[in-house]
Amino acid sequence: MTRTLLLLATLCGCGGGVGLESEDAGLPADPADGGLADAGLAPEIAPILAAAEADLASNVASCVSVAVWRGERVEHLFALGTAASLGGRAPDADTLFMIGSDTKKLTAAHLLQQAARGLALDVPLRELAPELRLAASESGIEATPHELLSMQSGLVDWLGPRTTGTSDGELWRVAIEEASELLYAMSPPGLFWNYSNPNYSFAGWLAERESLEPWADGIEADLFAPLGMTRTVARKASVDANHASGIGSSFFGGPAPRPVPLPLTFEDAFTRPAGLVWSTPSDQVRFAAFLVDGDPAVLPDDLREAITTPHVALTPDGERSGYGYGVFVERGLVLGGVDHPGVTLWAHGGNTPSHTSLWYVLPEQRFAISVLSNGVGDDFRATAAAAIEALVVLPEPSGPFELPFDPSVRAELAGSYLDGTNLGLVEVTEDEEGLSWEVPAFAEAEVPYEARLTPVSTRQWIAEIRGNPVVLRFYPSGEEEGAYLVARRFVAERLGAVAAPRLVGLSAPTFAGAAGGPRSLDPRFRRLP
Repeated sequence: MTRTLLLLATLCGCGGGVGLESEDAGLPADPADGGLADAGLAPEIAPILAAAEADLASNVASCVSVAVWRGERVEHLFALGTAASLGGRAPDADTLFMIGSDTKKLTAAHLLQQAARGLALDVPLRELAPELRLAASESGIEATPHELLSMQSGLVDWLGPRTTGTSDGELWRVAIEEASELLYAMSPPGLFWNYSNPNYSFAGWLAERESLEPWADGIEADLFAPLGMTRTVARKASVDANHASGIGSSFFGGPAPRPVPLPLTFEDAFTRPAGLVWSTPSDQVRFAAFLVDGDPAVLPDDLREAITTPHVALTPDGERSGYGYGVFVERGLVLGGVDHPGVTLWAHGGNTPSHTSLWYVLPEQRFAISVLSNGVGDDFRATAAAAIEALVVLPEPSGPFELPFDPSVRAELAGSYLDGTNLGLVEVTEDEEGLSWEVPAFAEAEVPYEARLTPVSTRQWIAEIRGNPVVLRFYPSGEEEGAYLVARRFVAERLGAVAAPRLVGLSAPTFAGAAGGPRSLDPRFRRLP
């Protein structure tokens, strides 16, 4: 199978700042007035502008803002559309948008600043912070800060209760009180990558614990200010009038998209470190420049480089995708169906109930792009692809990229799997056509799903649950652990490797929700950024 565009959905200091030249090449509210020359745009921007106009027309957003970093320059290329909060005008280079999970790379850097001051990254949280507990846990959290930042903790994905407040103290309260009642580990830490937002809520909590100041104050003073990210704020209360109000909902899994004014925009203190920072595209590519060139006054080089070092593979097939600390790392770029294996891609992205962020960096080419829009579930990958094609000189491609697929391995994947905290028993069977699965918990809860699985690669298969695709990953047995069936919201271990059935205290089974995002029948486990 070929990836037509692998841009993941999903992050040179001097004088105390990033020391970069900056140019605002923004458009007038109506880009048709005056053309590219009158708007101050070079002709090379034309295909990017055309792609952004097409993407804006096909998405929920009413406006979008685009900036790039090229070599030594931060350039705000243009902004299109309008937002209700802007009184009918287009965004400008300083207009704030929520960046969702693109917050994670910032949270990682801030926690690494605490590591530079002595925080151990390889010590379990049960030793570093014994006051933290999980549901049904007597010994605290086994995961280390390294496993939190690299998404290897095994913690279930969770945003916290809907009653969480916005005051700074709520981060501490929810981590100590609510998590001990509701949050649990789906698997032991360190076995595999699995995306989970509480990893970064706890990372923010740890930074707050170490620095002895509220997380928002600490990250703004220690990271944003010295990097010259003057239009990046950690609290909604700090958002000024120059912001793009969203289109979506006030909470995850809400009603059909509609205008969301700032007072109704989703925020809680527990989720902030995982995905609720506000920023501009220019500040987002400034951070990319910092990751490429560094600034030892902000973060020692070895810790900065750890952010973009792939600490764990994303799949059990050993392909070239990995996860650093809040950054996806791809050893190769697939653009227009063509593979450029010599190009490294750093990427992330973010989704809130009302805003979307896209962030890509080509470090060897000294290029980064940030696209921020004010709609839920927007897709501006075509804009990013157009920017790379127009502004970056890439090495010669090698042909199409094919994910590995070995049908002879199918028999190894079949078997009985047990998720003792969510799905219960899962049966995976093999026949001459491929793999199927049976989930009695889905049938009991009247959750529609397709029994037949669709292969993506050797150990990655797509399950359709309530009409939405969910990637299932099959991890083989190791010497110290069993074989696992893994999705973002559940982990099942193959029987034979499980010491005893663990069917006590099952919660409601997970399923796929709107826009392909996983969601649970239990409203506490709703779609996340």
